[in-house]
Amino acid sequence: INFPTQDNLTGVFFPTPDTGYVVTRSGTIARTTDAGKSWGGVQISKTTLEDIYFSDPRTAYVCGGGGRLLKSEDAGRNWVDRSLPDTSITLLSVRRVTPLSLVTTGLTHDSAKNIIGVLMRSTDDGHTWTRLPVYGIGFGELQLTPDKTVRFLSWGGLNTSNDFGAT
Repeated sequence: INFPTQDNLTGVFFPTPDTGYVVTRSGTIARTTDAGKSWGGVQISKTTLEDIYFSDPRTAYVCGGGGRLLKSEDAGRNWVDRSLPDTSITLLSVRRVTPLSLVTTGLTHDSAKNIIGVLMRSTDDGHTWTRLPVYGIGFGELQLTPDKTVRFLSWGGLNTSNDFGAT
């Protein structure tokens, strides 16, 4: 594959069989429109990017280090900053669960430098965020089922929300 970077790939999403996106450790987003035969890339962040997710063919979200969260409404051509105010959080995954509600998982450190999981929810399309109670010490990628059930792994457990990430 003729890929535009030698960087570590950290997230991938194909909204269609031919069109796909990857994000990298150095903040690059790369796009293919021919099922991976060729790629174009552009660096959009100085921080690590961890995940990319399309909630529909035009609306994309990217998250990563420093509380970074970006949104695109034109299939990744332009990005709007929806980052968290707390830059100590590394966001690992993001999903839109309703037209205005987003859920993210991430990691940060407590005062003793222990890694702790972070679960955040926005009900206004990422303009403001609420930190939810922690259920585990490390969180993985969010999964969203067709009925909008949210699931994610934490070290030692599987967490499920049936109310769009509220609990």
